Amino acid sequence: MTAKSYWSLVRDVSRSFYLTLRLLPSSVRPGITLAYLLARASDTIADTSCQKVSERLQALQILQESLSKEDGGCDPNIVVISAKLQTNPGERRLLEQLPELLKRLKTHPDRKEIQQVWNLILEGQIFDLNYPFSDSLNSEQLDRYTFLVAGCVGKFWTQLCFKKIPRFASLPIQRMEGLGICYGKGLQLINILRDRAEDASRGRIYILKEDVADYCTKAFRAMGAGVEYAMAVNPSWLRYAILLPALIGIRTLKLIQSNSRRIKIPRTQVYQILILALPCLWKPSFAVRLVERSG
Repeated sequence: MTAKSYWSLVRDVSRSFYLTLRLLPSSVRPGITLAYLLARASDTIADTSCQKVSERLQALQILQESLSKEDGGCDPNIVVISAKLQTNPGERRLLEQLPELLKRLKTHPDRKEIQQVWNLILEGQIFDLNYPFSDSLNSEQLDRYTFLVAGCVGKFWTQLCFKKIPRFASLPIQRMEGLGICYGKGLQLINILRDRAEDASRGRIYILKEDVADYCTKAFRAMGAGVEYAMAVNPSWLRYAILLPALIGIRTLKLIQSNSRRIKIPRTQVYQILILALPCLWKPSFAVRLVERSG
């Protein structure tokens, strides 16, 4: 896979996060991007609703078991069925390229950290498929689930940046890990709130209607943790990249609260956010004013 086709793959399966990845320093961009693509691939398998749950679970479990193997390999045929069932061309190509991504993982210098975070994400995806959903998740289950599929990414991101970037942040690593976990969980919570109607149509209720307002408030607070995280980051472009999901998340939460029928930020608004956030490159405190204006 050439560098051009690699980034084409990333762009085809992500919207706003592709922009964030392109802004990362070269020292951390390959590891974070590979981790994203692996998690996105297993998420695509988990979401292939026209495939039997037992088959999806088997594929995810085989992927998880492969992480404990010395060679890091697994049977590439496990994704053949899922790949053929994809109607989205980008997701189909992603699954077709999964064996190549696993080869990259095998020799990647950040293999240990990537395996750790992907293992947690796979655990969350397997839990999601196994849960009977005869009732919504309770608060403890939802907290654990959002940590497994997103909060752990905040910790992974923090550890990799402290490892690779000198003077990464003005706050100690323990504080940054906590903020990163909260931020990641909040972003996943927004996804759950945004997709409530679609999930409910498939019999999957994560949050009851009467609890939506409380979880919106919780998600807003988590975006505040993301802003605090970003303001503590020293490299300006990295600060900018970290801030963007929080700004998009806040805009999405406003749509959720307004009961909008279309809870999806248009690409034109994403570009507007990109431009409005530019002053944060040289003035971190501007992020606070920008968040207040967005809210």
